Amino acid sequence: MDSIQEQVVKFKNDYQHIKELPSTNASLLRSSGHVLDEETTLVGMEDVFSNIRDQLTGQASELNVVSIVGMGGIGKTTLAKIIFSDPSIVCRFDVSSWVIVSQEYDAREMLLDVLSFVTPGAKLIYHGKTYDQLLELVYRKLKCRRYLIVLDDVCSIEAWDHVIRSFPDDNNGSRIIITTRLLEVADSASNGCPPHHVPFLNSESSWNLLSDKVFGKEDCPPQLEEIGKQIAQQCQGLPLSAVVVAGLLSKIPKTYDDWKKAAENVISHVGSTSEQCLAILALSYNYLPCSLKACFLYMGLFAEDADINADYHEKLEEVAEECLVDLVSRSLIIVSRSGASGKIRSCRIHDLVRLLCLREGEAAKFFHVKGKYFKVSPEGKQVIRRLCLHPDDLQNKNLGLEKDSLDSVRTILCLGEPNTYLEDPECCKKINSRFQLLRVLDLESIRFSCFPSEITQLVQLRYVACTTGTDVPASISNLWNLQTLIVLPVTNQLSLPQEVWKLSSLRHFNPGGMCVHAPSITHNFLGLENLETVDSIRTANSNWKEIFSAVPRVQKLGVLIHPDHH
Repeated sequence: MDSIQEQVVKFKNDYQHIKELPSTNASLLRSSGHVLDEETTLVGMEDVFSNIRDQLTGQASELNVVSIVGMGGIGKTTLAKIIFSDPSIVCRFDVSSWVIVSQEYDAREMLLDVLSFVTPGAKLIYHGKTYDQLLELVYRKLKCRRYLIVLDDVCSIEAWDHVIRSFPDDNNGSRIIITTRLLEVADSASNGCPPHHVPFLNSESSWNLLSDKVFGKEDCPPQLEEIGKQIAQQCQGLPLSAVVVAGLLSKIPKTYDDWKKAAENVISHVGSTSEQCLAILALSYNYLPCSLKACFLYMGLFAEDADINADYHEKLEEVAEECLVDLVSRSLIIVSRSGASGKIRSCRIHDLVRLLCLREGEAAKFFHVKGKYFKVSPEGKQVIRRLCLHPDDLQNKNLGLEKDSLDSVRTILCLGEPNTYLEDPECCKKINSRFQLLRVLDLESIRFSCFPSEITQLVQLRYVACTTGTDVPASISNLWNLQTLIVLPVTNQLSLPQEVWKLSSLRHFNPGGMCVHAPSITHNFLGLENLETVDSIRTANSNWKEIFSAVPRVQKLGVLIHPDHH
């Protein structure tokens, strides 16, 4: 039987997916929760769309692989999404699944993504399975079913080879779509079908796309049409450039002088097509208000193609929501999923936009990324405020913070899936001794064998996220400035000390299903007056009344209740 936490998460996932789907099309229940909800445009790709749709719905019974090839920003994913959501495609297949691959792919995660659309909650249910076991599971789940699998952004032949064995060919018309920048990948995956090349937009299509994004159903004012076409021409046929420039133009006054200045800035950027695209993106970044630049740069710290949670609540979070909505309106951020109320639930960024964030963030010394592609520069070590560690930094089972002069760091983020174990508790002592000014510490992607108690000595911390294999120590009460606490247990038998009720500044609390005991009046644990959100809280003694009384101002509450307890 599933654990309590797995049962609850599975229910929440099932309910959330159903709640957010349009009631007018129940067949969409087969599709992926990862498929993007951002507005799509087929400008300039009508012929390619028709050819691919005919190939998907054709009479050929054998398993066919349809490859979509083109450079970054040219619209491969947009085209694939429109095809994936087309009614004639949706009704044809029994199972439809969307998997984002990207450069830093994980073969197990790819297989788990496929399973997630056959079995809700599959990532929790099958998390402990080996790669070979997952291959067999996917094969059995798809066997004798007509399926459509989209593998988006396949960057290597190896990534394709890791999953192809899991797709059965039952001669029932199943199809696979891959999008890739590399022709050699398309040729390797193809079973005799030539790849579909996404064309660059011509001048007319570029202008139509840009004008549509700026003016919608309204006509472009005559005095802006000529200068607008000049701007569209400089986008070099890349839809991403046209869409981002349109986001810029929609935010400046619609006067000839302002558009002429924008045109001069766009035209002044020369270089290769990809560099041209980055230059245009950089121009849009430069036009951002100062209040938005920091919010935008932070997006670059998330892993490539990451689905970024966008939950927000009151007060300061309202400001964050406004910033995110503004960035979406400028076409710099893509909405992945929206709630029933229309609020953004999760978002992502195009990988070219992410590269821009990394470049600009490094140049401005806003943050430093230690990883495979970006290193901390020697001249910047004394002024580092924000440090991001990626999974490749942790292969030696160490945080890698021993040698650098990082005493000025205020934020440390370790982003990625929680699949890296740190067995050596000595590594965390270096955090305690060197980062007394630390405000934000996100170690959720690291599975500590025991909770690093040294963290509890960093009294300036406002935000802590950690995955642990042992109970949280009573010394957690030292963090009297803490506003957000996220603790994810490796097992469901772990608990939090009663001292957690001393965290008087706490506003957001997620114990990840760990057991939380009610506050004790005899020990002067009175409650958390400032707490606004609680998620995945569990108690061993069913003393919910005492716990609820201790959080009088909570606005969002998520509890885990054992099904045998009434």
